[in-house]
Amino acid sequence: MDAEELERALAGALAPGGLGRPLVVLPTCGSTMDEARARLADGAGPGLVVIALEQTSGRGRHGRTFVSPRGGLYLTAALKPPPDPSVAWRLGFAAALAARHAVTAAGGPELGFEWPNDLVFGGHKMGGILAEFLGRGGPGGGPIVLLGIGLNVGPDPRAIDPGKAGPAGPIPFPEPARALPAVAAALLDALGGWAESVGAEAGWAGALESVRAASAASRGAPVRIQEPDGRVIDGVGEGIRDDGALLVRIAEGAGGRVVAVRYGERLWG
Repeated sequence: MDAEELERALAGALAPGGLGRPLVVLPTCGSTMDEARARLADGAGPGLVVIALEQTSGRGRHGRTFVSPRGGLYLTAALKPPPDPSVAWRLGFAAALAARHAVTAAGGPELGFEWPNDLVFGGHKMGGILAEFLGRGGPGGGPIVLLGIGLNVGPDPRAIDPGKAGPAGPIPFPEPARALPAVAAALLDALGGWAESVGAEAGWAGALESVRAASAASRGAPVRIQEPDGRVIDGVGEGIRDDGALLVRIAEGAGGRVVAVRYGERLWG
């Protein structure tokens, strides 16, 4: 499927007034996050979605490379933050839930969630989430949250660049050639609802319950997290706190102690 075919398929599936108004579908680009920023600077606003079938400079958190071979789904959506901007970080969890729903809706497996931003299956990373808060963006200069979502719908990233792909793997669909438009449509349909829901406390409670159910860290799985200062935390997951922090039990003495990790990166292997 080429970019024009995908754009036509999505144009007929998107709800009026929802995400994807406007919709930009590119055969290739450096990064959909950068493309979305440029279009916001030119006057686009909330609702903008940029999709690429390939990224040549895809990135994850903290500038890490996200290998993005042709045939995968790489998109950035521009959303208004919640009424309380201090909880805008919840949108990253909303994106993860929308992506999990989209994969199963398209006939794929039920992906697990690895705090803070990875979607996994069978011990491999199937996708990732990147959220960026813009203090000013779009018409009127109001705040915008850019949600970047990458899903390995196409080829195995390890076959393209094994050195940078790390633990990545392709999502196993029964009919991979038909998965891309179905995943994209289901993702945009679900993302708007989850993004609106998490801004309210009742909606966040429901979303957090779903995140916890999908997370191995809520069930005592081993975790290894690197904090922004470089310190590495090894232990077992004790769950995800209401403020999104990961709880980790560190083996120190009898029973160990539990620490809350608010910012950090999952270390694989």
